[in-house]
Amino acid sequence: MGQTSTEGNLDETTLERIIEMIDENNCLAKIFRRARDHYESVGQEFTIRLLQGKGKGKEYDLPSTSKVACLIVGDMSSTIGVRDIVVQFQSDTLQQIRDDHPLFMSLQYPLLFPYGEYGFHPEISLHLETGTSRTRQFLTIHQFYAAQIQTRLNQGLTLIKGGRLLHQYVVDVYTTIEEDRLRWARNNQDILRAELYSNVLDDVSKGDTDAKIIGQRFILPPSFTGGPRYLVEKYHDAMAISREYGNPDLFITMTANPNWREIKDHFDRYGGDSPNDRPDIECRVFKMKLDELLKDFKKGTFFKPYTAALHRIKFQKRGHPHAHILLWFGSSSRTPSAEEVDEIISAELPNREKDPEAYNLVTKHMIHGPCGVINLKSPCMENNVCTKKYPRQYNDNTSIDKSGYVLYRRRRNENAYVVKDGVILNNTFVVPHNIKLLKKYEAHINVEWCNRTSAVKYLFKYITKGVDRASAVIERGNTETASDPMASGETSERVIKQRNEIQDYVDARYLSACESMWRTFAFHIHKRKPSVEKLIIHLEGEHNITIKSTDNLSRVIRKPGIEKTMFTEWMVLCGRSAFAQTLTYVQIPEYFVWNNSSKIWSERKKGKTIGRIVAVHPSACDRYYLRILINKIKGPRSYDELKTFNNVKYPDFKSVCHARRYLDNDVEWLESMIEGARTSTPFQLRDMFVTFLNNCFVASPGKLWEHSWKSMSEDILHKRQRLLGHTNLELDDETLEQYTLIEVEKLMRMHDRSLNDIKEMPKIKHVLLKELGKSLWNQKMDYDVSEETLRHDTVYNLLNAEQRAISLDSVDKKDGKLYFVYGAGGTGKTFLYKAIISRLRSRKQIVLPVASSGITALLLPNGRMAHSRFNIPLKLSADKLCNIKPGTMLAELIEKTDLIIWDEAPMTHKHAFKALDKTLKDIMSMKNPLAKDQTFSGKTVLLGGDFRQILPVIPQGSRADTVLASISHSYLWDSCHKFSLKTNMRVNQDEKEFSEWLLKVGEGHPESVEEDGDDAYREQMIIIDNSLVQEFKDDSLKQVVDAAYGDVNKLKASQSSYTDKTILTPRNDTVDEINAYTISKNDGESRDYYSYDSFEISDTQYDQNDSLYAIEYLNSMEFPGLPAHKLILKVGAPVMLLRNINQKNGYIMVPV
Repeated sequence: MGQTSTEGNLDETTLERIIEMIDENNCLAKIFRRARDHYESVGQEFTIRLLQGKGKGKEYDLPSTSKVACLIVGDMSSTIGVRDIVVQFQSDTLQQIRDDHPLFMSLQYPLLFPYGEYGFHPEISLHLETGTSRTRQFLTIHQFYAAQIQTRLNQGLTLIKGGRLLHQYVVDVYTTIEEDRLRWARNNQDILRAELYSNVLDDVSKGDTDAKIIGQRFILPPSFTGGPRYLVEKYHDAMAISREYGNPDLFITMTANPNWREIKDHFDRYGGDSPNDRPDIECRVFKMKLDELLKDFKKGTFFKPYTAALHRIKFQKRGHPHAHILLWFGSSSRTPSAEEVDEIISAELPNREKDPEAYNLVTKHMIHGPCGVINLKSPCMENNVCTKKYPRQYNDNTSIDKSGYVLYRRRRNENAYVVKDGVILNNTFVVPHNIKLLKKYEAHINVEWCNRTSAVKYLFKYITKGVDRASAVIERGNTETASDPMASGETSERVIKQRNEIQDYVDARYLSACESMWRTFAFHIHKRKPSVEKLIIHLEGEHNITIKSTDNLSRVIRKPGIEKTMFTEWMVLCGRSAFAQTLTYVQIPEYFVWNNSSKIWSERKKGKTIGRIVAVHPSACDRYYLRILINKIKGPRSYDELKTFNNVKYPDFKSVCHARRYLDNDVEWLESMIEGARTSTPFQLRDMFVTFLNNCFVASPGKLWEHSWKSMSEDILHKRQRLLGHTNLELDDETLEQYTLIEVEKLMRMHDRSLNDIKEMPKIKHVLLKELGKSLWNQKMDYDVSEETLRHDTVYNLLNAEQRAISLDSVDKKDGKLYFVYGAGGTGKTFLYKAIISRLRSRKQIVLPVASSGITALLLPNGRMAHSRFNIPLKLSADKLCNIKPGTMLAELIEKTDLIIWDEAPMTHKHAFKALDKTLKDIMSMKNPLAKDQTFSGKTVLLGGDFRQILPVIPQGSRADTVLASISHSYLWDSCHKFSLKTNMRVNQDEKEFSEWLLKVGEGHPESVEEDGDDAYREQMIIIDNSLVQEFKDDSLKQVVDAAYGDVNKLKASQSSYTDKTILTPRNDTVDEINAYTISKNDGESRDYYSYDSFEISDTQYDQNDSLYAIEYLNSMEFPGLPAHKLILKVGAPVMLLRNINQKNGYIMVPV
């Protein structure tokens, strides 16, 4: 897609000649013209508009240049959908074709392929130079397109002179290449499984030899270039280099210059109008320049030779490729003087008289802006503040602030200025640079000294962050018809009268022409030197092995080397090498090389490699303690030797860690925090800290906090600066610690706990009860058939015509279908579910009723929350699976289930349904191979709910984010059979008018007026009828309470008026005011309940901390989800639970 349309009018003569040429030479022209005539009559025009992705990160910034790009909905991952390319024959029959069809590109781009020639097909022979070995017989789709997009005079230049059409072609080409790779991954995911080696041995010993019944399916591996796991791996590699060499010394960003002399020379020789029309040439020249630059860095041309280097290629929406480069120079550069920094980095304009070349280069490539108050519309401006902190302050000398950032010399000089866009800019707008680099490479090359910064992790996160993305909205202009979320081919459509009515949101991967070209040429996007070896660790016999679903397990365990891993062979190496016994595991790659095919460590003969042990979460228990041991113990020869200390063999690794005093005084947790501080973000550190408090035996949480809170607070200052719009804000340590405590408390709340639960932490204690329940089979099979039959007959007789019309024939036919019952509150959805449940249970069939919320689940017979029932991950993503392994009791229950009912489905994120769909296919396909191609593996699933009520909650998400997360935007929705319930069973005649108005609000077309909103949305301000509004008077509290409950002065506390009415407010402090007022006006004796708040510390610290943390201060602390310090109750007053305590007995929170 391009941001702007092509300007100017087409020359009619030229157009006629093109049509004549195509008619004469292109055999596909008639087909193309027939398709045009057809879709001119039935097609509709749509507009795709990009939205500003506020709060989503730089990946969602709007493009700043007019470029052609591709939007790929979702992500380039294993979950990407296939293109829906359909050929319509003259007989009106339809056939779907793949994007690698030989004529696909010729049909898509007739101007680039005027002869309608064939493109790629899988049987093009691969011919290599004589003497070159080859491993494949045919050309890959990647090789074909990389060879096709070349400048060859003897083959014509139509393709490479396609201008913006070439941009569109190359993004289409790379999308096709990626789809081919992902198609292979998807096909192999169906047959590859992963399982622990010890589990395979156990199954074989039991006589189970079928590989389909064990393990879990694979997901997209880290080897998939550019994927999220790939980027995480590269981040950890960068941190491993930092662990070895310390913080990097220089951070350099180089951006391609489309006006490079080499690009102009190419145009002079082969012709061309604009460098922007040739992304292939720009990428090739940038690659050559980058390679030369890295060679210069290695030779020490501009700086001293580096000892380590790392770089990443990025393609932001500004249009040109650029490289982020990190250089390490060794220990001699740890503390350079200000003069040494000035020698290699300048942030000032050169003297135009003494060095005019340098002055011209800096003014052309290294001036930021103009921005700030002189240009509030600059792309770098956010909340009227420059995100790059320009203009910078004047400094007479280079210095370093307390955070380790360099404040470069920027002297005030009235003669040092440049005029840009009519604005005079001085040294405060100069981007730090190196003059020698600019003179050789003539491009934007930002050079920053970064050795002393405390935010080195953010530096690595920045260069390994995800790909560019875009939020977009698809609009249909003028008056059109559009269906609601329940629309299907058979449903009636409503007329949309508003202009530019929003039809669909997309969250998409933004793919530019330059990135497509770079990836098509197979240029690297990430490189490091020295290399990093990832070292796996595992408990004895618990390494993962890869098996095919068709494998015989008895043969699998007899494969040579199946029991060997780099970890076990390290211990074998220590048994035969005295030198290896002097090294820890992480030091081994520096002196030895792992050969994965022969499964052996051999002596390193050349090069340098850094070892990196994979991270292990403390919840992994004994494997976590094993990692502690191997970081300290040198040369172990076996697992038993690792478990032995002072001639005593301990039963597990945690015990031996205690014996070696590695765990005394919380050493293990402290070491984890210290190690995590090197590689993890502050949020991840806080999450780890909360994990320790919730799941581990921390002897002294207060001391652990004292040692670790500063590393957990590194992002707090930045957050406060952004929140307040004050980039120079400073916080003292006490204030910083308080903000950090608040962030930790938020994480504790996500685990249904509070810092009040933890000893030595200044928080309120809170005790939680665990839910009790029966076993799966007792819940699902222990039903009285006669009782269920009677219940069904009773309920069925009360169903209305709409409810009786809903038929789930799929249950009886066992063909598996997905249904959705759509209806507003009160239309009898729950009543219908009860009838269906009792009907099936009366026939001894298994129904699993679940819901998205606890209170809804309580209304279903033996209902459960969906996340609890199916072990759906709390942190959802597109590639997650439910934690249900084949062969388990839950898997067996699912196999025998006839129907799954899921109420309030619109509340749940679509990834939860996808996780369940993939998990069911994984389980059921072991006995029925056809299940992997059926929705929910052929299980009948009934969803229900109302899209006009609560949709998935996306933290800090926009309207588009919420819509995109809905089940109606899932691939499952197309196969869903929809039913509607419209008759409201609860509403009497007096409330009918109000009910109809509520439905209009939910459907988005009540009487309203439009106002401008954020992100260019048109906000609808709903007009509320006067009969629903109370005129404000002096005592607003009395007005609200009287309107809800009647005159509170006449209300008895024992009456039930509170139980069937409630008051909703947007703020908790308003709730407190209403509660206090209502309780005070009711008769009856009140009871006061106080929380017991304390700050527990040791005897030696008591006097000091007691003066700092008074009890009154603790009593005054309030957090969402916690009751106030003082709770006043009277008989008859309603009490609302803030946590799910016991769902079976109805002790659950009420989501309001």
